Amino acid sequence: MEAEKRKNIRVPRRLLVRFGPNGLSHLSFTADISRTGLFILTPNPYPPGQGLSIDIRDENKTINLTGFIVWSKKTPASSYLTLKGGMGIKILDYQNEAYQNLLTSEKPS
Repeated sequence: MEAEKRKNIRVPRRLLVRFGPNGLSHLSFTADISRTGLFILTPNPYPPGQGLSIDIRDENKTINLTGFIVWSKKTPASSYLTLKGGMGIKILDYQNEAYQNLLTSEKPS
């Protein structure tokens, strides 16, 4: 059995997210977040190593972040939500207080 590589616990959170390598050209949702990263659901993920601009929408505020893709999983567009197609993102400015507050929020995902 393979050991878990993640050092940070993932919290299931479905948050609206805009993202893209050259501007915020795509709209989707997060599946989960951690202290230093997040997973974006998308049927057409970018390749690992690609940098991204990311805006997460939480209630009445938008959190602006930057990150890069650590891994990606392409799935058919018709089943990317059930097969969890998308991208694992490492957040570069994860110490952003508003982002960290998402982890302790009591709101349902």
